[in-house]
Amino acid sequence: MLIINNVANVSKILFDKLKEINNNIEFIQPITSVQSTNKLYILFSRLTFIFILYKKAKKHKLFHIHYAFFGIYGILLNKEYILHCHGTDLRNNMFNKYKLLTYLSLKYAKVILYATPDLKQYIPDEFKSKSYFLPNPILTDTFKPILSNITNKKEVFFISKMDKTKGIEKFQKIIDYLESNDKISKITLFNYGNEKIDYMFYGTKIDYLNKILYSEMPKIISNYDIIIGQLELGAIGMSELEALSSGKCVVSYFKYEKFYPTSIPIINSNNVDYIIKELDKCLNNYSLIEDYGSMGRKWIVNNHNVDNITSKFIDILKINKLSLS
Repeated sequence: MLIINNVANVSKILFDKLKEINNNIEFIQPITSVQSTNKLYILFSRLTFIFILYKKAKKHKLFHIHYAFFGIYGILLNKEYILHCHGTDLRNNMFNKYKLLTYLSLKYAKVILYATPDLKQYIPDEFKSKSYFLPNPILTDTFKPILSNITNKKEVFFISKMDKTKGIEKFQKIIDYLESNDKISKITLFNYGNEKIDYMFYGTKIDYLNKILYSEMPKIISNYDIIIGQLELGAIGMSELEALSSGKCVVSYFKYEKFYPTSIPIINSNNVDYIIKELDKCLNNYSLIEDYGSMGRKWIVNNHNVDNITSKFIDILKINKLSLS
């Protein structure tokens, strides 16, 4: 099997685990953007990748393609492929200039995987029978609780980028509350996103974090007591899951509980007043922060550990009479 494209490190995590099972599995990264205005150079880069892919494809019967419209590679090379969808590739691209390309990629896929429960609604009805929810695998040995210095002051990290789809419009009231609470010493936000220009927050406790390497995330998360994720979509992504795995108290909005055997142990709401009320309880009783962290860690280990997700992936292949080799 040939894995194409790395999204949110999910592809790499699965590749590393599947490689232990079958040494013939390979990974290739498409050229998704070229830092050049030279059209000939861009064209040359794209053609070079297709040539490399064509050579690798000869050794593989099956593609595992991440990000919906890249299904075009399977179509062009006449290969059976699994299409793994992650977010904007369906939420946005089923409604913009990539709609036809995305639709065709879904149509000709042998199997469609979606990484968050909300994505199911964007898959056309005629393809739902071949679609499966595959939770994102989390590196629980990498994102794990680390004993930090116990202080009377707590630090909060807004782990979502500045984007309306993440509920950034709701951040201000929460930030105002945190700024006024003498038990909070630091509030950190990412300094990028589609709405960065329109939504800049100011305060004596606020700090901004530029884009960082994925390898730095475990240490960054470990520095904070409370992690605030998206408050709009109703589906949580890798960042929130990794924070849970790290034993952190997580605030986010999740409305797809039926996809899991047990409820997710987070402060779960998109209502700002409710969130502030629950945060106030936590900041007046630090043991609640620890309880959320402990329960969240257990929930991740049970529902998102790499071994379980890899087994689910292989089971889906077997159901559809597909093979890793």
